[in-house]
Amino acid sequence: MSDLSFIISSFIIIVSSIIFGKIIIDKKIQIKCDKFLIFVVVMTCLYMIIYLLLKDLSKTILIFLLHLMIFHYVYKINYKKSIFLSFVYIIVLMFADLIVLFITTGILKIPIEYCYENIAGSLISNISVNIIFLTISYLFRKKLRKVLTIELEDKTKIIALSIITFFCVGYFFYTFASDFELNNNFIPSLLVIVFLLITLIIVIKQTLENNKLKLEYDKLLEFMKTYEVEIEKQHIQHHESKNQLVTIKAKLLDQENNKNVIEYIDSILDENISMNQAYYAKFQYLPSNGLKALFYFKASEAENKGITVTISISPKIKNSLLNDLSTNNFKQLGRIIGVYLDNAIEASALSNSKSMGIEVYKENDDIKIIITNSFDGEIDPNVGNQIFSTKGKNRGHGLMLVNSIINSNNLFYQKREIRKNVYVQILVVKNKKSIALM
Repeated sequence: MSDLSFIISSFIIIVSSIIFGKIIIDKKIQIKCDKFLIFVVVMTCLYMIIYLLLKDLSKTILIFLLHLMIFHYVYKINYKKSIFLSFVYIIVLMFADLIVLFITTGILKIPIEYCYENIAGSLISNISVNIIFLTISYLFRKKLRKVLTIELEDKTKIIALSIITFFCVGYFFYTFASDFELNNNFIPSLLVIVFLLITLIIVIKQTLENNKLKLEYDKLLEFMKTYEVEIEKQHIQHHESKNQLVTIKAKLLDQENNKNVIEYIDSILDENISMNQAYYAKFQYLPSNGLKALFYFKASEAENKGITVTISISPKIKNSLLNDLSTNNFKQLGRIIGVYLDNAIEASALSNSKSMGIEVYKENDDIKIIITNSFDGEIDPNVGNQIFSTKGKNRGHGLMLVNSIINSNNLFYQKREIRKNVYVQILVVKNKKSIALM
């Protein structure tokens, strides 16, 4: 390749990286025009120096770091996000490389040795690869943008897996693809890379599903807080209306007339509290921070499905640590409870006995939340402990989300039991002393 072609190819690669960032991050370039042009020239020169002076894996690593710096400085995103975006860049670019290799050798039937000696690394090859690369990036931009919304704790795990995959891919290309020799190590190495890529995709998909669930439960909790306020207002209005009716009745009795009106008012005063208010009162000892309404809402949902719900809330819960949870811990508790209740409703609705229990009490300053449900058939003893969901599309993510929360927050501890045809889910919210003893 001539010097001019090499310079143009290097420039195309840098510009392609910047366009990729624009497509995925969907942000304006954060550098002024004059500085941006200088930055592109500097990055192009650095790319050429790295490409000419280094070989094998060290070259790949430094080029990776070069793209990381591009994303960080051009779009002003943090380093962790830049690292993650760089891994996505490498993976998508690898697919584009493989597509070009397949077209030239598989479709056009060009000998692989000729491709390596005359086409690979040429200007036309670089243009083709980058056009396909940017096309893939644009077509899958919505999916790739979702990947970047993954929370930090999950993103760290994915980065670790991406690093392993990245080094395996680099080793594969520099060991086998450079001379295009098929030997006994080629197929096993390729299978390992395919396995790692598939695992990475599954982990990313699972994490996105978990984040979607978190968002849904967070929205539900926010709604529940508003719902609690409205219920309390209605409860107060109910008592005020009742008091007013008592006064009206007394006045009418004093005048000893309008018998029909008195009988009508009697019917209102003798009427029991509405079912909703009575049901809501069963959760009265829970704190009014959204948790009370969440339990009420889910229990009502179960009742509407024909499930008999038994509720037992200890009065000691009223002044417990549940009132003092931080915003983050409360959100995580709401997510866990939401998953437990949803699973209990789903299982008990499909069972013959259709029964469900909710129990909350205080034990040595810890809070125990026990949710039970009837079920038919058998339950996998490893339920919720799998690395990936085995319940099909959009199902089975709940317990995995719960495990992720509990593994990262020592405030919570869970235990599961099966007693005949009753599934028992126990959550312990630990006090500070319990955490300190761990």
